[in-house]
Amino acid sequence: TSVSKDDAIRRGNELNEDLCEEGFVLLKNDNSALPLQKGAKIRVFGKNSVNPVYNGSGSGGTNNDNAISIYKSLRNADFKVNEVLEAFYNNNSRSGPARDGNPSIETGVQVLATAETPYSYYTDDVTRSYSDYNHAAIIVLSRIGGEGWDLPRISGDDSSRHYLELDPNEQELVRQVTKAGFGKVIVLVNSLSIMEFGWAEDGTYGKIDAALYVGGPGNSGMNALGKILNGEVNPSGRTVDTWAADFMEAPAAKNFGDNGKADGNVYTVNGAAKYFNFVDYEEGIYVGYRYYETRGLNDSAWYDTNVVYPFGYGKSYTKFSQTIVNKDEIDGEEIKKGEKITVKVNVHNTGSTDGKDVVQIYATAPYTPGGIEKAHKVLVGFAKTEVIRAGQSKTVEIEIDPYDFASYDYNDANGRNGKGYE
Repeated sequence: TSVSKDDAIRRGNELNEDLCEEGFVLLKNDNSALPLQKGAKIRVFGKNSVNPVYNGSGSGGTNNDNAISIYKSLRNADFKVNEVLEAFYNNNSRSGPARDGNPSIETGVQVLATAETPYSYYTDDVTRSYSDYNHAAIIVLSRIGGEGWDLPRISGDDSSRHYLELDPNEQELVRQVTKAGFGKVIVLVNSLSIMEFGWAEDGTYGKIDAALYVGGPGNSGMNALGKILNGEVNPSGRTVDTWAADFMEAPAAKNFGDNGKADGNVYTVNGAAKYFNFVDYEEGIYVGYRYYETRGLNDSAWYDTNVVYPFGYGKSYTKFSQTIVNKDEIDGEEIKKGEKITVKVNVHNTGSTDGKDVVQIYATAPYTPGGIEKAHKVLVGFAKTEVIRAGQSKTVEIEIDPYDFASYDYNDANGRNGKGYE
C-alpha cells in the first residue's frame, strides 16, 4: 500500500521516538531523584541546550529545522521551563557564539570547540532568576561526531584536554549550578560518543543527583526526554560500551591518531605530510568492554577505579530479579558445532513501578597462556522484556549460537593440527 511522503515522515518520526524511549540510558539516579513531578519548575543550563546534537556529521548530518528541542520536550511533558536562561543562550551576543554543528570534511579540522558559555557572562538578571523554577536544574553536555575525521585528542577550548572531557567552562558551570540551591541537579549527556564521566559519580565539581544519556536522538527523539523525566516512560536502555574514568588510560588510546602533528599519525607523500590519517590497531580482541572485563578479572580495585559504568549497564525506576529457570537442563551440556543453547530466564519486578528489563547472557571461555586469546566476558545473547507490572514476572528465552563466542586460530596456537574457528 502506498503512503504519502508526509505520512511516511510522520511514521518515521513516531518510530524514532519509540526507539529513543527504549534506548535512552538512565546512568545515575541517587535517592530516586527521578522521575520529577509533572508541573515541576525547571531551569536548563548549557549553551548547547538551545543547539543540541540531533544527528551525526558529514553525510550523517540532516536539516534539524523541525526537530523537537529540549525545551519543547519538557513543555510537552507539562514542565515549566524558565525562559530567562533560554533567551540568554539564544542570544549569541550575550552568551557567545554557537558551536559548528557539522564542520566541513575539507577543512582538515583537528580541534572542535564545545562553545560552552563562560560563567562570567552570566549577568545579574540571569542569576537572579535562579530563585524561580528551582525544583530541578538540567545541565546539557553536547558533543558531535561523524564522518570525515576522528574526534580530536585536543579540545578546541582547552589544549590540555581531549574533546570528550569537560572543558573549563563546563566544569565551572557544574560547580555553580550544584551550589545554587536547586532541588535536584540532572546531567543530560547529548553526545554521539560516550564521555569521561567519573566526575559525576565522585562529586569532583559538585553533587549530581541524576544523569541520562540521550545520544543523538534525531528530529523527533528528544520528545522521549520529557516522558522519561516525568515518569510516563520508565527508562530501559543499556550502555553499548564501557564508560571509563580516563579514556587515555586504555591501551587503544596510545595508538589513536594524533593527527596534524609532526609526530602524529599522518601519511607522507613524496616527503610531504598529507591528511591521510591512520590509526594503528594493535590491541587484538582487547578493546571496549572485552578489555576492561578481562583486565579487571583479578584486580577489582583497578576495575572500580577505571570503570564508571560497565557495558550493558542502565538503571530503571523499579527493581528486578533474574533467575535461570532451566539451569539443570543446560548445566554441563556439551557445546557442539551446529547446536544451539536456549537459556530461559524468569524476570521478576520486585519494585513498585511497571517497567521493562534487559536480560544479558555472557560466555566465559577458558584461556591458556600461549593459546588462543580469549576475553573474560563475551556477550552472546540478550533480550528486553515486555512491560512487567510491579510484583509480576515474565520469562524470556534467549537462543545462543556457540559460534558467536568461537575464536579464530590462524596459526594453530592450540596445537590441534588445524586452523579456523574453535
